[in-house]
Amino acid sequence: MLAACSQAQDGQSNNIEVSANQSGSGDAAHSIPMSGEYPVLPNGKLGRPVDWVEPHEPQLPSAATNMDAFGARYFAEYYLNLLAYSINTGNTTTLKKVSSPECKVCQSYVRKIENLDSNTDWVDSMRFKIDSFNSVELYPEESDLYLVEFLATSAPYVVYLDGELTSFEEERVLIQLDLRQANSEFTVNRFFAKERED
Repeated sequence: MLAACSQAQDGQSNNIEVSANQSGSGDAAHSIPMSGEYPVLPNGKLGRPVDWVEPHEPQLPSAATNMDAFGARYFAEYYLNLLAYSINTGNTTTLKKVSSPECKVCQSYVRKIENLDSNTDWVDSMRFKIDSFNSVELYPEESDLYLVEFLATSAPYVVYLDGELTSFEEERVLIQLDLRQANSEFTVNRFFAKERED
């Protein structure tokens, strides 16, 4: 869900157009009308693919509890996986806990996910892969704030929103996260992403 840069606020960029989900469409029966691989629900909307299984919520790796550059790297990867999970399932509980109120883009994602109709709107197969880390470093004058910059790829995925099915191709992006450490935990203070030129 990383598209061309769509928002910039205080050095933050929101390139991920967020959708939420509906609960799984259940087991497919031969009598269920289909449109391609998608069941047609009684309300006329398309359900998730019949083989869809709700993903498990990512667990914070123990490495991400180290309050240093090593931990910041692992927390950034965890956050990206958690964002994809929230987009796919509509569950923002943990995402809200690890997103600072100061992170305007993070809060925008949470609102977009929560504002969608969970009975009719969904995303299938949103996931990210980190290709490489460019840097993980403390800001010079702030001993509790890390800048983590990395290159990532979003896999092809499908969004069903307002009765319209849209497929998105793989996209390569540059992402920067500011991670603040407090009380032996990281939170995301700033999220910036843009499409990669390479």
